[in-house]
Amino acid sequence: MEGVARSRARWRRVCLALAALWLLTVLWAIYGLIDQGVTLTHQGESRRHLTEDLGVLADLAPAVAGGVRRGEVLAALRRRHPTALITATDSTVGIGQLEFRFGPDGRLRAVEHPDLAESAAPRVP
Repeated sequence: MEGVARSRARWRRVCLALAALWLLTVLWAIYGLIDQGVTLTHQGESRRHLTEDLGVLADLAPAVAGGVRRGEVLAALRRRHPTALITATDSTVGIGQLEFRFGPDGRLRAVEHPDLAESAAPRVP
């Protein structure tokens, strides 16, 4: 009788260990699904912001062709995007994540975006 009780106790421990392992596997899978969902959401938002910024740049490009000045870029941005938050300093104008940099003469020198490497930032002559 003692042998049967020991055998049942061993089986019970093995079953509990397997149930715990199964529960950990299920929890790990749930975590993986949630993590993937958050990652995809963040990636989609980042792509949406980048697409908006490229749309701003595409709208503005014909208006600022050539060596334009800071005031012209600022006026064109305000005219095309009246509700957008546009920041301006003496040497920069920003909208979204785009930043237009101007030289000491007030002419456009570079258009920068944080998703682009510094060496890949388009330079305007």
